[in-house]
Amino acid sequence: MTTVAGRISQCRWLPGAIALLTAWLVGVSPAAEEAGEVIQGFTVPDYDSEGNLRSELLGDRAVMLPSDLVRIENLEIRFYSEGKLTMRVMAPECIYDRKHKEARSEGPVRIALENMIVTGKGFRWSQGKQRLEIFSSSKVVLKGVGEEITERGRQ
Repeated sequence: MTTVAGRISQCRWLPGAIALLTAWLVGVSPAAEEAGEVIQGFTVPDYDSEGNLRSELLGDRAVMLPSDLVRIENLEIRFYSEGKLTMRVMAPECIYDRKHKEARSEGPVRIALENMIVTGKGFRWSQGKQRLEIFSSSKVVLKGVGEEITERGRQ
């Protein structure tokens, strides 16, 4: 199991983004939930106290499921710092548990940072622990490391 908790824990505002989505989804009536309401093409932004965008949670489709669960298709969470995109988490599908404030998937996940790409199969995001775990087949690709090694070799 690979943990990207160190980098993710720097994203102190992520719980706010998940809480905002949760609050938005909780607002759906119980009758709509029973009917399996579908929300198409949604974006849930999270702003700091000064109005700066901190994160956006996007999905092509969210389907309300029984027991406080939401199936999100084509999930993307974008994280910003000082107006600059710093990290993206992408998954074709996940289940978000509103009661336990966790997102989980058995499918592929991709985390993109400026100098690193992390991929794997299966993940769990815990809002309370601010922890993202990749279950298996994890792979880390560092960008630009080859040039740095070559430069050091020339010195």
